[in-house]
Amino acid sequence: MIDGTFDTGFDRTDIWNTDLYNDYVLFDDDAQPYDPDPPVHTTLRAGGYLTDFVSEMAAEDSPFYAYVGFAAPHTQNQKGQGFLFPEPTAANADRPVPRFRFRPERDTSDKLLPFRSLEKGHGRGYFTRFNSARVRALYDVDDQMAATFEILEGTGAIDHTAVFFVSDNGYNLGTNGWEGKAVPYPDSLEIPMLAFYPDRFGSGVVDHRRVGLVDIAPTIYDLIEVRPGYRLDGHSLLDRTKRLETFHEFTNERNRFVLQESGHGPFAVPTWAAYVDRSGAAYIEFYRSDGTRLSREYYRDAGRRRNLLAPQFKAHKPDRATLRRLHARLEELRDCAGSAERGSPNPCP
Repeated sequence: MIDGTFDTGFDRTDIWNTDLYNDYVLFDDDAQPYDPDPPVHTTLRAGGYLTDFVSEMAAEDSPFYAYVGFAAPHTQNQKGQGFLFPEPTAANADRPVPRFRFRPERDTSDKLLPFRSLEKGHGRGYFTRFNSARVRALYDVDDQMAATFEILEGTGAIDHTAVFFVSDNGYNLGTNGWEGKAVPYPDSLEIPMLAFYPDRFGSGVVDHRRVGLVDIAPTIYDLIEVRPGYRLDGHSLLDRTKRLETFHEFTNERNRFVLQESGHGPFAVPTWAAYVDRSGAAYIEFYRSDGTRLSREYYRDAGRRRNLLAPQFKAHKPDRATLRRLHARLEELRDCAGSAERGSPNPCP
């Protein structure tokens, strides 16, 4: 507690510009920028903040919560030079990486124009180099998390600490005719989540249930045995609830903040909503800026390479009743809230 209020930790937080891995700025308590001395790779700096905090809290034998968001493996945004590859530390700059599988679609004419051709020069060689830089940047993150686990093990806090490894999105490296994120295709949406807490999750357990970021909060509440006073959309991972459907949406926002965070790529992607049913079939609607529907796609293949609403696949096109049902379910999920186990009248999947 600080002055009778709950200590959120924000008064002890330092912020830095993560557009670059080494040449960045920090901000002091008066929100004034300054150059760090000495300059330290952002992954090492973030990891240092984390290990210092965990060491302090574990030594006090007090409950704590820590969140760290590493810049890796994002690209670097340099004015006048476009986007540069991630920059690993010297320790991992030449470390071997697993073989990269370049899997572009041979024919993307069943998709919207932005996905029909990759940028000139962005072929196998480019994506192989890009993937290697991304993996090596993530090796740096692995090293920082290993240091954190060593502290937890050394203090004994590991026995009652839950750790979640999550990401807000994946990244298409040429798959589905796209480089980047913000698209309704598997490489961008479907990524694994890792959770560490052997007493509750088990050791070495692989769970094939569909999960989402909205499941983290109810899981943490469950772990600390607190029932929140508001409605949660997700499911606790400690339950055996299975998410049989999923709903995703993306809004195209053309403003300077999006440009700084995500670059020009997402600007080319229209607003969209996607519904994946129990069989894994995906129904997607794209929208114009005025909210009217631009186009729609339907896939039964896991890789979403055959849009069955495209003319070349008309023999496999679903009937009108199926399309009406899919559209109606997508519209229902736009306004979903809460979960079935909490008795919500329109629960989220």
